Amino acid sequence: MSSIEPFYKRPRVLEIGSYDVNGSVRSNFKDAQEYIGVDLIPGPSVDVVSKGHLYVSDHKFDIVLSVESFEHNSDWIETFINMINLADDNGIVIFTCATIGRPEHGTFRTDPYSSPGTSSSDNSYYMNLGIDDFENNFDLDKWFVSHRFYVNDLTKDLYFYGLMGTKKIDVKAIESFFNTAIEKSTEVRKQTDLQSYLKIKTFYSLLSPLYVFLSDKNYQNATYFLYKRIRNVIRSFDR
Repeated sequence: MSSIEPFYKRPRVLEIGSYDVNGSVRSNFKDAQEYIGVDLIPGPSVDVVSKGHLYVSDHKFDIVLSVESFEHNSDWIETFINMINLADDNGIVIFTCATIGRPEHGTFRTDPYSSPGTSSSDNSYYMNLGIDDFENNFDLDKWFVSHRFYVNDLTKDLYFYGLMGTKKIDVKAIESFFNTAIEKSTEVRKQTDLQSYLKIKTFYSLLSPLYVFLSDKNYQNATYFLYKRIRNVIRSFDR
C-alpha cells in the first residue's frame, strides 16, 4: 500500500473505516498533505466520527481507500458511491474486504473487538462480498478509466482499485503496480512465514465444502457453531 504514494506528490488521503484494531495503513502515508480517517465511533486513527456513506468534505481526495470494512457495513453500496464522489477527477479508489469463504468475524456473537463500531447486540452485521456484488450494482466503466478486482484465495480477501483519470498516473503503470503487488502478496507470506501460510491454506481447505455449496448466510451460521474451536486459529492469522 505504501508504494502507491509516489504516484501522487503529497496526496490528500481519505480512509473509510479507519478504526485501528490490529494495525493501520495510515503509517504508510507519512508524506501525505492530509490524512482523514472516518469511522462510526471514536478511537485510534479516527479523525471524524461518521458513517462512511454520510461523510462530506469541502474538497476531494487523491486517494480514497477502505481496508477490511465493507463486510461489516450494511450500507456498503452507498459507501462505495460516496468514496467515488469524494475522489479527485484524477484520483484513485482502493478497497479490500473479506470475500467468499471467510468466516464471520467482528460481530456480537463472534469477536466484537474486531469491528467495534458494528458489533453491538443491536448493530451487528456481516456479509462477505464477491466481484459479482460490485459488478451487478455498479457500472464501473462509467466512473473509472481503469479498474480491476483481485481475489486472494489464500486469505479470502477481495482487492480493488479504480483509477478516475490519467493526468497524474499512467494506466499501464498503475496496472503493473497492482498486478505485481497482488502476485507477490501470497508468495511473500509463504517465504517469510511458511507456518502461517500452511496453517491458513489447510484451514480453508477444510472449510471449502461448506463455502462452495452453501449460501454465505448459511455458511456463516454453520461455521459459527464451530467458532469456539477455530477461534484461536483465526486469531493467529496475521493479515
